[in-house]
Amino acid sequence: MNKQILALLVVISLATAAIYYLLMQPSQSNSTELLFSDLTDKAEQIERVEILNHQGTLVSATQGKDGWVTRVEATGIDYPINQQKLSELITNLKEARLYEAKTNKKENYPILGVSDIQSVDSQASLINVTASGKQYSVLVGRQASSGKGSYIRMASGKQTWLLDTLVPLPDSEFDWLKQPIVDISEEQVNFVSRVGQQTFSIQRAQQQDEGFIFEGLSESETLKYNAILAGFIDNILGLSFDQIVSLPDDFWQPSSTEPEKEVIQFEIGLQTGDMIKMTLVKSKNEHFVQFTRNESEGQVHWDGLSYLISNFDFDQINKNRADFIDSNETTDSPVQAPVQAPASQAIDEGESPK
Repeated sequence: MNKQILALLVVISLATAAIYYLLMQPSQSNSTELLFSDLTDKAEQIERVEILNHQGTLVSATQGKDGWVTRVEATGIDYPINQQKLSELITNLKEARLYEAKTNKKENYPILGVSDIQSVDSQASLINVTASGKQYSVLVGRQASSGKGSYIRMASGKQTWLLDTLVPLPDSEFDWLKQPIVDISEEQVNFVSRVGQQTFSIQRAQQQDEGFIFEGLSESETLKYNAILAGFIDNILGLSFDQIVSLPDDFWQPSSTEPEKEVIQFEIGLQTGDMIKMTLVKSKNEHFVQFTRNESEGQVHWDGLSYLISNFDFDQINKNRADFIDSNETTDSPVQAPVQAPASQAIDEGESPK
């Protein structure tokens, strides 16, 4: 390589490193000014919270009759948002202070991750909070290397700042949605039954404090461990999702054109007499679940929606009779991965591949 070109590249590299170093160093212009001086006074009047990045809208939250909901652009529905995450965001925004002034040069914005979200390579998230008709907007970029604050720039300004606190942000439009899928407690469940092939049924014992029993055990059969039934039911009620997707009604039925497709159905009976149908589908190496209920009155947010779930969670629920029974005489299908025990008796099966 030409020595002059090599020398030029070295100079450019050193200059870039120097700019980065200077931007990351503490500024002499420290401040104790609030990011938003009057947001605390209007916190109870917040009407909307939006978070956007260069890919689109991540959060568009408004107050609903049963709490805060956000629009899921992928399906066009309003879905309950994680109230704790939203509350943490608002608390941090109203308490955040401008700790150190940084660059006001546009060419240096990418280093702090505060370029306009219209830029293809923007790392920023634009937060808009509307309260009493007034909008508070800020671009949030990278975290400081110390991990103690976020770099920000007012959406209409040039000056960048390091805040004295981190601003929590979602990674996707599904990241802050309410989890798990169903809002049903173990105490509400009367029975869980697998229907169709490889059927089995788990029933609540007559005495409430005795938990659940596995129907049809012979004298030579015992459960693999005492908490296996409670663990299985906990896996259903604690099932989380990766995405909400739009699927046709016939997707939830076996397909003659896709013979390797798996469709598994369960019935969940509640103490009130209501019935919920849970359908699991494995199709083209992806895993889905849908819950539908038979109540004619009232609405629940999860009823009839289609959820993409992980392979790990699918396997924790796709169980047959042999997975519960500790017996050499059992002749059902080969035993699958063991049912995960409750946290108090957890089995180390490795990390969930999410």
